[in-house]
Amino acid sequence: MVADTHTDLYNAETDEHNSLNDPYDADTDESDSYVHHRIKKFVRNNQNIEQLANNLRDFQVGANISNITKLQRKNCDLKKIIAYLEDDVLSDSQKESRRILLESCDFILVDDVLYHRRKAKSERTRNMSGHSGIQNTLDSVRERYYFAPMGKIISEYVQSCHECQSRKVSNLKTKAKIVAYPTPSKPFQVWQMDIFGPLVSSNNANTYVFTAVDAFSNFLFAVSLKNNDAISVSQAIFNFFCNFGVCSTVISDQG
Repeated sequence: MVADTHTDLYNAETDEHNSLNDPYDADTDESDSYVHHRIKKFVRNNQNIEQLANNLRDFQVGANISNITKLQRKNCDLKKIIAYLEDDVLSDSQKESRRILLESCDFILVDDVLYHRRKAKSERTRNMSGHSGIQNTLDSVRERYYFAPMGKIISEYVQSCHECQSRKVSNLKTKAKIVAYPTPSKPFQVWQMDIFGPLVSSNNANTYVFTAVDAFSNFLFAVSLKNNDAISVSQAIFNFFCNFGVCSTVISDQG
């Protein structure tokens, strides 16, 4: 182990540092206290890694069914369900007993090994589960199930859900489709309207310009406005139609 090469530098039991074997000396730019702190932290981190590795090694199941049986009976939740399925034993707590009765319907004992009756897919397709997306579904399934390609299977399944794909919120900004308008056959049939501004205030305190272009003749109509609120714009449009009549089509980007 990597930590063994540094046991002569730091003793975790006595919390002492051996400066004689310290590879960091006065030639370095780092102080003794800082070097001591780094070595102590390094050794402790490696000790934690070794401890985690030992714990994982203890829980290796492999293909031995007896190991699976023992581990299931060590689990605080599964052992209560196993006790009920084997010997009809329930908890003294009414709330806990009710939970065991409800959850035991999803399990079955085969050769002393506890199995789920339902596939993990049903976790996603329950009527009350909703459509929570890939990550939330994966987190929910991980609480009670495990299978090797879990992420891939759940991702493909959620992506195949019509409700999820049609209703999910997308962060992509989509542009409106291009719509082709028929070519006008006479003047004042199609008008293109817009608001231009704000500009430098005029002598009459006007800062915006309402514009309208005839699509047939490119005739330009413009009128100055003090602001671009709904009342001012609607009054300008009303006066415009009073002068040129009602057209067939108005093209605008809503100002």
